[in-house]
Amino acid sequence: MDPCKAFMLALMRIHVDPCGSMWIHEDLYEDLYEDTRGLQRNRITDIIRRHLLTRGCRLQGNSSGRMRRIMANIVRIEVCIDDPSFASASAAAGADRIEMCSALDLGGLTPTPSALGRSIQSGIPVTAMTRLRPGDFILDPEDISRMRDEIVSHIAAGAEGIVLGALKNNGEIDTEALSWLLDACNGTPVTFHRAFDHCSDRILGLEQIIDSGCQRLLTSGGAPSALEGVEEVARIVEAADGRIEVMAGGGVRPGCGAELVRRSGVQWLHLSARDPASGAGAGPQRGSNPAPLGSLDPGPDAPRMVTDPQQIRQLAIELGRE
Repeated sequence: MDPCKAFMLALMRIHVDPCGSMWIHEDLYEDLYEDTRGLQRNRITDIIRRHLLTRGCRLQGNSSGRMRRIMANIVRIEVCIDDPSFASASAAAGADRIEMCSALDLGGLTPTPSALGRSIQSGIPVTAMTRLRPGDFILDPEDISRMRDEIVSHIAAGAEGIVLGALKNNGEIDTEALSWLLDACNGTPVTFHRAFDHCSDRILGLEQIIDSGCQRLLTSGGAPSALEGVEEVARIVEAADGRIEVMAGGGVRPGCGAELVRRSGVQWLHLSARDPASGAGAGPQRGSNPAPLGSLDPGPDAPRMVTDPQQIRQLAIELGRE
């Protein structure tokens, strides 16, 4: 086929909508991302693929339609930490945003004011977790009052976002509690955290979260890891249709990031990038734990988990960021 005609035919299978989303016909999508042998034979699709990949693609699969959407935006990285000393190293390694928590081993709780203040010195945006305790996400009036106080404190300290969540006993979003909490945020961007993964109806929950005014949503698709739940994450991204920023989180590590983006369409990946400390940070080796400090105390032999900037750097490279 004439190269010029082939190029025009390829372009006819691509459409850019007013929002800047690039839509691509299903058959061309298969050429670009699945048939690697075809790419070697087809220089035209290879050129298009290279152009899109070097700009940092976001893919949204649509199994029922003939088109798939590609957002030519760089995929961003959010790193959650519970030690502010790792904030600057995370930023230098490629993190675009920090989520400051305490007790990541418990799923992340509200950080201390000191920890939040120190993490903000990293120079990149910091969001602050607002979660009183591990376990369920059911809030009573006293919980809501305390969380409102914490939100105000976080914002006064310089947090550029708030992370929270609220569910009812039946697994639905607690829209009334959410309304009270967002009122305290006073326009500061809000991430609804992985309480969402415990929703009884995630698509209904998504609509309620969007209607409440949340700007971001963190999810693993209801699975132990985002990669295991990638099909559900893709379904959520498709249902969100750009109305909320969907982040994939849960078990995200180098080696699965690009696949998550390709299969789900997310523009943000969320990870803790933690590994056991070595050397001085590994803790003393004393054998047993004869005097536990609580029912969940792992004892002095448990390694201290620390943020590994190399994981962040490797993920950034995998996403074509460097």
